Amino acid sequence: MALVDFVKRLCPPAAYTAQEIMDMDPSQTTTIVPGIISQGVTLLASKPKIGKSYLCLHIGLGVASGGKVLGIEVAAQDVLYMALEDKKEDMQQRLQKMLGSAPAPDRLKIVFKWDPIGKGGLQDLEEWLVKHPETRLVIIDTLGKICDLNQGNYHADYEIISKFKDIAARHKIAIVLVHHLRKTGARDEFDGVSGSTGLTGAVDTIVILKRKRLQTEATLLISGRNQKEAELALRFDQTTGIWEPREQTEENHLTPERHEIVELLKKAPAPLRLQEIAQALGKKRANVGNLMNKLIKQGITERISYGHYQLKGGPATGSGVKSKLIEEKTPGMTVEELDALLAKKVAEIQKQIEYLCETVPSVVES
Repeated sequence: MALVDFVKRLCPPAAYTAQEIMDMDPSQTTTIVPGIISQGVTLLASKPKIGKSYLCLHIGLGVASGGKVLGIEVAAQDVLYMALEDKKEDMQQRLQKMLGSAPAPDRLKIVFKWDPIGKGGLQDLEEWLVKHPETRLVIIDTLGKICDLNQGNYHADYEIISKFKDIAARHKIAIVLVHHLRKTGARDEFDGVSGSTGLTGAVDTIVILKRKRLQTEATLLISGRNQKEAELALRFDQTTGIWEPREQTEENHLTPERHEIVELLKKAPAPLRLQEIAQALGKKRANVGNLMNKLIKQGITERISYGHYQLKGGPATGSGVKSKLIEEKTPGMTVEELDALLAKKVAEIQKQIEYLCETVPSVVES
């Protein structure tokens, strides 16, 4: 330990001026799938058995072939895919299904066993990258197969991810760690990742695949330090085993949870309260409120009188002052103008109430 401390004193942390950082060449950063996977560590999470291993293989094949991944053009790169939950026979069937008559890319290397990081797994990865310096993408399916995440300890989880980040930085590669979501719902989709916030806090990018059982349509949520937040509408082709992009419309640009709310509001004869929506969908009111706020920001739903919600531009059949004003509003009046008119009417009513409170006692006395 004393020797390590001595070496650290001889090699203090490097410091850069702001100008030196400004002058750095951004092209030195490796981009694998633009907008989704770049140099560093990406955490890809979903519920079990909804197609994330097919997505991983789709990414691996697309990058190794230099074709398209989820409709996005990618450059051909060497890929190491650790399929640690698969058997060779299962992988063969999956490859045959996805490739069809296309040739299998030599740039994709697949392994089915790898030592845990506590038993030399990280050192083995370092040695692989030294022997195969052209490797630019490593997919580890799944993270739980090579490290113990049962502790749920923030510092332990953060340290694990930091080790992968160090390797990614040294070799200028992207590492995708495949993981699971919790069974219980979360107010924020990214809070649903299993484990402590040490995992999500340490990685560079979080990608969540959300799909309802027995449905082919899904949503890919992306959030990262150097990635623009995005939601990609996807469809799983059960015949080919390939994930494909869907047309990006407002309605299909939704997570399954938000889509449920939209469908419920479509069928409702009148605007609904949050509690009514929560009871109908079997969800917590707080979670529904969080989802509704996101739908409002997307311009898909709107809040009208007394906490009632409906689809944007709906009939607004709720009761109360605002409902009455909606019937009287002039064409072209915006929601903001309507809200201002409502505030004015409420103020007038309040003044009338105050007047009555002052005059009624005097009338009674006389």
